[in-house]
Amino acid sequence: MRLALLLLLSPLLFAQGTATIFGTVTDASGSIVPGAKVTIAQAGTGQTRVTVSNERGEYTAPQLPIGVYTVTAERAGFKRFVQRDVRLQVDENRQIPILLEIGE
Repeated sequence: MRLALLLLLSPLLFAQGTATIFGTVTDASGSIVPGAKVTIAQAGTGQTRVTVSNERGEYTAPQLPIGVYTVTAERAGFKRFVQRDVRLQVDENRQIPILLEIGE
């Protein structure tokens, strides 16, 4: 009985402690920006996750450990986007819209 309960609950135990950052990358005119490199860095550990916005300008970084993050985005022809102090809680789905300005 105990083993059955442990096996039933084990996926829940491993799933705890993570969160997701997602969003859309656009420019000042509201147009989508595909191919932008989005880097999500955890402040305490320095660990990073890199993803690229898809053809709809969307990006996602699932299963991030809870903590504080810095989100940056880069693409040729645009200024670098930086958002610091993004605090993630357990099971949070945090939308971070990214607005890239023209320039280098």
